[in-house]
Amino acid sequence: MFFLYNPPRIFNAFSGVGDVALYSPSKAYSKDDLIICPIKWQLWSITAVLEENYNAALRNKDFEQVFHGIRTSEINELISKYEIRLLLYNEWECRDLTRHQAKLRKFVNEYLNMSIESVYFSTCDYLNHMKPVFSNVISFDWVYAREKACFQEDNIIKHNPNSTKRIITLNHRKSPERYVYCYYLSILHNEKITFSYLQEPVDDIEKYKSILGSVYSKQEIESFNSKLPRFLDGKNPDQHQTQTIADYLHEAVINVGFETNLESVNSYSEQVSEKTYKGIRIGKPFMIFTTKGGILQHLKRLGFKTFSPLINEEYDNPKLPYNTRYKLLLEESSRICKMSEEEFRAMETELQKIAQYNLDFLENGPTPNIFELMTEPYQRKYWLSMALNIKYTLKEVLYIIKGVLDDRWAFIKTKERLRTVIRTDKSNSTVTI
Repeated sequence: MFFLYNPPRIFNAFSGVGDVALYSPSKAYSKDDLIICPIKWQLWSITAVLEENYNAALRNKDFEQVFHGIRTSEINELISKYEIRLLLYNEWECRDLTRHQAKLRKFVNEYLNMSIESVYFSTCDYLNHMKPVFSNVISFDWVYAREKACFQEDNIIKHNPNSTKRIITLNHRKSPERYVYCYYLSILHNEKITFSYLQEPVDDIEKYKSILGSVYSKQEIESFNSKLPRFLDGKNPDQHQTQTIADYLHEAVINVGFETNLESVNSYSEQVSEKTYKGIRIGKPFMIFTTKGGILQHLKRLGFKTFSPLINEEYDNPKLPYNTRYKLLLEESSRICKMSEEEFRAMETELQKIAQYNLDFLENGPTPNIFELMTEPYQRKYWLSMALNIKYTLKEVLYIIKGVLDDRWAFIKTKERLRTVIRTDKSNSTVTI
């Protein structure tokens, strides 16, 4: 059994999951029971570990400058009594922790004073969802869990069969792919879309010139730039709150989003954020574009449905190059805008059936049991299955081997630094640093 100690609200998503219950101080636990202590791993702390500022990482400071200690007196008391697993998770961010094993181990062993087998790190990475990469790094779709735990019917946008817009895309952060998408559709189908782009123009649109083709025009780009930041119909509502933009969402059919990813294209991880679930939780058909692709496959593995063949979803095919996928996204969006009214309304009816299924699944579907990955039998089973899985690509295997070698090299360099930084001066018996 897994018993959650003082879990935050997001862990309500695990209620009803087999073998998962709340910890109670009045209950006696056996050696087979595992006490899980979830602690939100603040972004400041994640960054501090990766920058080797371990004392700052211990303070676990949030954006409002509030400290959330990790090795607390309550945790110490539990450690003295039971077998526990400390779960440091972040429900918003994604980092490729596989490249930083030596830093994680040092943080656990020397600063948390715990064994590496007792501490697990988890961020929002959909590429490796529920894969225990390097045993103590577990990627998980925490956004799915949060959306389930915070599900509200007030967020649902009632279907409007008389909608005037076919696509809506809301863009806060600056990125070339978001900028080019808004520019492209505003030139070709301005009456069919509604969008916001709340940032200044991007500088590297030139690399999209071949993708844009005849739509690329310096004069049109200058005209588009002069209208930025672009608000919704000239208004600037709080776009983080569904209720404040409900009218705009009600007038559009398909929600198009672009995922955030702070890692490089060569990273082994890819972020899943609230952008992926925005269309699902408001009851809309959606298209979502990511740096590497594969987000729709991830959603289907969870149990959701996507919109192929009604919508060509090759734009998400991870086997295709980025430029090819991005061009497919533009072309499919344009095709949707060019459809006749009769043809589009017929497709909309079928899209809405899938959107309703997804809404129901978000509210009632199961949550994967991440805690199973923290048990020794599962760890052994996983590594054996990975070794035997012929679908595991050579690139992934080489990446893991490289991570192990990088980890080992960092460990060796750490030992060398310790030998050189602290040394005894035999002539005067003092320690110099």
